[in-house]
Amino acid sequence: MVMEDENIESAATAGGSQTPNGDLMEAVCREFRELGVSVPDEIICSWSLSNLVGRSEMENVVKLLDSIRSLGHERKVKMLRKMSRIPQVAVKTFDNYDTDRLSPSNREVVKHL
Repeated sequence: MVMEDENIESAATAGGSQTPNGDLMEAVCREFRELGVSVPDEIICSWSLSNLVGRSEMENVVKLLDSIRSLGHERKVKMLRKMSRIPQVAVKTFDNYDTDRLSPSNREVVKHL
């Protein structure tokens, strides 16, 4: 048991570089940081070693954290837009452009575009 704990600690203190999933552990740490959650590298390393987390599972953890971060970002943008009280109107395109106020020659130019 002591030997196993020493292996986990030595792998954890190396920043995950001794594990086959070192690059993914760094990605997990980065995702946590971007979420504003402080999780030491050692905890992620020891968790992955003690639970025998494989590469595909670690990739799924990275995808999950990325999805959580993206969802949080979308909610934040939506809330800030709502709080700004700026009218949210449809995007102007040539298809929905009102040409009634244009002269007949300019209407043809816009229709051609």
